[in-house]
Amino acid sequence: MCGIAGIANYKNGFEKQEISSMINAIRHRGPDEMGFHFFSSCALGHTRLSIVDLSSGQQPMLSLDGTKGLVFNGEIYGYKPIREKLSYPFRTKSDTEVLIALYEKYGENMLEHLPGMFAFALWNDEKKRLFCARDRFGEKPFFYAIGKNGEFLFASEIKAIIASGLIEPIISKKALKHYLQFLYIDPKNTAFTNIFSLPPAHSLSFADGKIEVKRYWSLPDGREISLESAKEQFVDLFEKAVSSQLIADVPVGAFLSGGLDSSTIVAAACKITKNINTFSFAFRDSFNELPFARQVSKKYQTKHTELYDDQEDLADLMLKMAEIYDEPFADSSCIPTYLISREAAKHIKVVLTGDGGDELLGGYPAYKSIVAMQDSSNNIALRFFYNFAAKSARLFTLSRNNLDVRAAGFNLKSKFSKTADAYMHLRSYFKPEDLIKFDFLTNDAAIELTESGTVEDALRYDILQYMPGDILVKTDRASMAHGLELRAPF
Repeated sequence: MCGIAGIANYKNGFEKQEISSMINAIRHRGPDEMGFHFFSSCALGHTRLSIVDLSSGQQPMLSLDGTKGLVFNGEIYGYKPIREKLSYPFRTKSDTEVLIALYEKYGENMLEHLPGMFAFALWNDEKKRLFCARDRFGEKPFFYAIGKNGEFLFASEIKAIIASGLIEPIISKKALKHYLQFLYIDPKNTAFTNIFSLPPAHSLSFADGKIEVKRYWSLPDGREISLESAKEQFVDLFEKAVSSQLIADVPVGAFLSGGLDSSTIVAAACKITKNINTFSFAFRDSFNELPFARQVSKKYQTKHTELYDDQEDLADLMLKMAEIYDEPFADSSCIPTYLISREAAKHIKVVLTGDGGDELLGGYPAYKSIVAMQDSSNNIALRFFYNFAAKSARLFTLSRNNLDVRAAGFNLKSKFSKTADAYMHLRSYFKPEDLIKFDFLTNDAAIELTESGTVEDALRYDILQYMPGDILVKTDRASMAHGLELRAPF
């Protein structure tokens, strides 16, 4: 895991100050090493967190003939089998050089052969062309902009682009509207009109002053299989994911909340390796899952560390969050994520997390309301009954929770014809009628999915919007602020 930055199409000859300022702004992402390379019209910068091939994986990395240069942030899981299939005279043992070898063999079609989490930029000096890409789910960030002299700027974080001194950021009203609705910035945009985010599963090329962005992968359509077959396939894929993400040349640990997602990660990891470090965070005066985390730690004999919320100054942390995230961000769990990442970084460099489990397996309560909406009729009498019953649950044998869900389903059915629209409503903080008061008049929070009319719309919405816009932003910035790599097997 690292920080990357670069400037292409430089008009005035290269002065090292701009690229140095960009890398220094994100030095926290890679405290182990820092490197630069200058072509005639492109500068590449890199700050490294050494995880794989500690002795020879330095970046920017050049091709054998020196005509291509690469900066890469992420991990290519299972890169060794890929490497064995490539006829290339490797000089290192790193996954970074695998990217160069894939480019040499497949060109810009290399992405279909590339698993893992990644954001990278590859400069082809012969073609004067920059080729960039971001992983399928948006685990690793990639921002870009056009500078005041026509330069193409890119970096792992927005602060690096601003640090170049080549752009004056302009606030985006559209982005602020999305933030007020959903408490995070749309992952396809940024908080600024003149700084852009490369969307997940997209590539970007820059040549002759022109930018071309292409989607290279889409979520596959669903297909029905038996529950038993689904269980077997899931267990197989999940265990393979955990196994591949345990590969590192440094110790690997895990976050352990005590919930099903993180506990399952720890259980699977401990089948493969021993002496795993686990880390938990708790609020003393509210919901506390530490007893469950301790049970899991005891069962699998992990080296366990616990943190509590009352050990920190909240006001100072709020200011720190603004510095870390660069944009408005209102997921309150960013603070405990930041704190537990800070503690973990004192012990190890790589941590497995349970992120993605809820979105993959339908763990959020809101999904139940969409299922209830999907199963509801337009019968007004039934809707009246469930609304009344939910308020008077003690009169009925059904549980209060089930009544609330059924009532919510009927109410959503009466207001929305599409499950996707209903789920966006449930996800919204400020509603459309509130936003009108702030002079936001149109609903432009588009979603990229083929609507099925089922709860799958909600699951896909979260994978395409909520995960890359909120969850993965939170984990990347909070962990990389301490030079810690988080991996999400789910």
